[in-house]
Amino acid sequence: MIYASPSGARAIERRYRELLELWPVPHEQVRVPTAHGETFVVACGAAGAPPLVLPHGSGANSAMWLGDVAVWARGFGPRRGRLPVFSDEELGRLGMPVLVIAGERDGLLDSHGTRRRLPRADVRVLPGVGHLLPPRTQPIMDFLETSHD
Repeated sequence: MIYASPSGARAIERRYRELLELWPVPHEQVRVPTAHGETFVVACGAAGAPPLVLPHGSGANSAMWLGDVAVWARGFGPRRGRLPVFSDEELGRLGMPVLVIAGERDGLLDSHGTRRRLPRADVRVLPGVGHLLPPRTQPIMDFLETSHD
């Protein structure tokens, strides 16, 4: 159990649900299968639009995207279905445009090793930053809206 008590777990979940009520665009709360079991997803955006997956980071849950999701939902939709898990070799063969933004001092990820694992990706390592990244909405949108022919 990750909570100190069942009442603590209920209090955290209740607060999380309250935050999700503030979601600024129409959405659906779903569970998506992964290689590690089900995960909770807040799906929003235009049906049929290019899919965009916004995994949570050190913000610990989907609520971390409350400030940005209205921007993302304008041009992108949710990805449905199982998310793949890639080996380093498979990551190295990805041919589609990939943007990775990581902190130079991230204690959880090998940020500099990401360049090796994703040789064709646009990897941006932020100097002096750890796992909690500052808002990156505009650079991400610039990347997504750029033609990657």
